[in-house]
Amino acid sequence: MLDTQSIRNIAIVAHVAHQQELFK
Repeated sequence: MLDTQSIRNIAIVAHVAHQQELFK
């Protein structure tokens, strides 16, 4: 299972990727 830190890191990466899509 993923720990809280891993989940947070994944969420941040997903958020950044989404922001990059918006501003492309």
